[in-house]
Amino acid sequence: RVAGAKAAAAGAAGAVTQVKASAEAKATAAADAARDQVSKAATEVEETVRAKGVAVAAKGVDLACGKIAAMAKAAVVDPDMPKPVVRVAEAVIDGFMPEVKDMILEQATAAFRKKVDDSAKMTAPDPPCCPNFPAKFRAHVLYHMFPHDKTIWASIKDPWWWFYTQALGAFPLWGVTTVWWLVVLLCKWSESPVDEFQLVDFVVSFKASQFTTACIQAMVVGASLYVSCIPDCSSGAPGSEPKFRETVWLFFARFFLCWVALALLPWSAVKGGYHYEPVRGELASVTRKGGRVWYWMYYDLAIFAGCMALIYFIFTQDGADGLGGTNWVVNAQLFHVKVVYGMLSFPWVILKLPMMYSLILSLKPTKYNRRGETVRSATGKEMAAAREARKGKVSPE
Repeated sequence: RVAGAKAAAAGAAGAVTQVKASAEAKATAAADAARDQVSKAATEVEETVRAKGVAVAAKGVDLACGKIAAMAKAAVVDPDMPKPVVRVAEAVIDGFMPEVKDMILEQATAAFRKKVDDSAKMTAPDPPCCPNFPAKFRAHVLYHMFPHDKTIWASIKDPWWWFYTQALGAFPLWGVTTVWWLVVLLCKWSESPVDEFQLVDFVVSFKASQFTTACIQAMVVGASLYVSCIPDCSSGAPGSEPKFRETVWLFFARFFLCWVALALLPWSAVKGGYHYEPVRGELASVTRKGGRVWYWMYYDLAIFAGCMALIYFIFTQDGADGLGGTNWVVNAQLFHVKVVYGMLSFPWVILKLPMMYSLILSLKPTKYNRRGETVRSATGKEMAAAREARKGKVSPE
């Protein structure tokens, strides 16, 4: 009887344990389900609040930009202005307002958005040299030419910056500049997807350097050669250097290189600035890739056509030799056509001024990290940390 009672008690205890375990499991499952429901409800509320906040901020920015445009027109337009001038002034203000609106909207809605963490990219180390040396070379070129964590003053202290941008990027003879910028374009193109800003910046930088090399440098060199060769310039005039005509053809080949870069824009991506998680109901931008840089390219196309017309006139006049000839007069005329093309490239220099990419081209600047990846420009705090890392005080990470 005692043994039976013990067995019954053990059975009852086991049953109680099973019931207790089952109840605990059900309670845990119910708690997890309730937690999931609460988390989903909280996420739903958060998404709704974020979307509502962005919508309200966007509506406020729309109203504010309308008033800003009206105030700007009232300040610029004079009642005595001719009507065509008034229309042009108002069109210019209206043309700049979308860029101004985007800049204000990003700042106004930043509090309602979640930033994507990019700290790992911003502090990425150099890639190893082996076994992939081309990747190392690409990262070295892009980082030293377009560093994300250096100001222009820090870049000036970098010997590699001078070598890549000036020694190779602005060398006026033998087509070195054209070949080097082709290498730079291939380095940028190798990243998939290529960044929209970097393609546009390639064209703008290329054309701006054209003003420096083909206009300023060429005018100084040409004037010096004329002074030294007078009164007989048959052997010392501008364009008398060996292989001059091959250099001229390579110079004008830059025009097609820029169009190749712009042809890649449809397959590019926007990587500039901070990236945020998408907000419910937000529409993607449908603006044309490249922004207003196309207007600059149409201007450059007109200049290029004019220079080609001048070259055609030079080779069709009496006494002109063939494309591969050595007539010093023809070479001097080709030299001056090259200078004219470089001089008329000055509008590209305007785009290199501060804030012009944002105001005129509506693009967010990007740079390259040590691994050769496209990233945003570093903040002041991040640049200070990178400066300390270069001095060896702290690790890059």
